[in-house]
Amino acid sequence: MKIVIAHHQPIILYGTKIYLEILGYNVEGTCDNGDEVMDLIRTSKPDVAVLDFGITGLSAPQIATIAKQDGLSVKIILLATASDWQNNNNLLKDNVYGFLLNDISNDEIDDCLVEIESGKRYTSKHLLKIPLLNEREKLLELLNKLNDTEQRIIQLMVAQNSTQQISEQLFMPVGTVKLHKSNISAILNLPPGEEALDSWILNNHKNT
Repeated sequence: MKIVIAHHQPIILYGTKIYLEILGYNVEGTCDNGDEVMDLIRTSKPDVAVLDFGITGLSAPQIATIAKQDGLSVKIILLATASDWQNNNNLLKDNVYGFLLNDISNDEIDDCLVEIESGKRYTSKHLLKIPLLNEREKLLELLNKLNDTEQRIIQLMVAQNSTQQISEQLFMPVGTVKLHKSNISAILNLPPGEEALDSWILNNHKNT
């Protein structure tokens, strides 16, 4: 089984790599950000990608979406905090085969890989003990992760302001507005591109 790993904490990244190699798995590559691991998935064509929710660049859910759209056969394991699990447990479908608690993922990663290899999905027993949020609670939890500027951009988008109009009202370059929008999409676990964010605004405007 070929595996790639992405984690924003070097100690956990290296520790997971060594642990998997001790167990006999072939770790094809490691990195600390989403853009690099997406390239790694495309070039190495691993069987499994172990992805931390905390990576920069493309988010773990965005990588899962892109891999599915591109027809890549990689199976994805997400390393999640309690909050990540509460907000994103619905991702356990399609090419996402595992959810592990981030800080202690090595306790269960071998069991998870065995289950995945047999075609099953796996959720950490630690995560299953955490109460889930309803949809509105999930939305509010995600919105609270946005900084003040990003929350203001959301409000202006709800009011149907264009990127140019937002730029003028916030006295910032259009390029900076687009960077904020990209970050908003990553936090909300949306596919890259403004169309996905526009669609999300349209569907959730009453709750924002």
